[in-house]
Amino acid sequence: MKGSEKQITWAEEIRLNMQPEFDSLMMQVTDNAPAIKAISYINDLNWASFWIDNKRNTPTEMLRSLCGSGLQIRGSGYSHTATVDQATGVITITWDEIVSDGHGGHHEIKTQTL
Repeated sequence: MKGSEKQITWAEEIRLNMQPEFDSLMMQVTDNAPAIKAISYINDLNWASFWIDNKRNTPTEMLRSLCGSGLQIRGSGYSHTATVDQATGVITITWDEIVSDGHGGHHEIKTQTL
């Protein structure tokens, strides 16, 4: 997990406390590959800041965000938004990155699909 030692300890405790609900969600969607991928994506996020930011959200609420308007993920110096195509299970991560171009830089919207 990424973060300070104190953040990591706190985040691991938060995620551990949520694990029973993640396990329950997985049991409910055993024949739904896109849902399994989405739940696994959330459960595997390794930024301590994500778990701390979402400590009051349930795994179900995080899944709803991922399937709806987007799950906000803060980490690695950028704020990311992840969404999932419920039909295909393709997860798209989008972020705004400042790109240095020798003239002060500019913003570019970057995307990654999983």
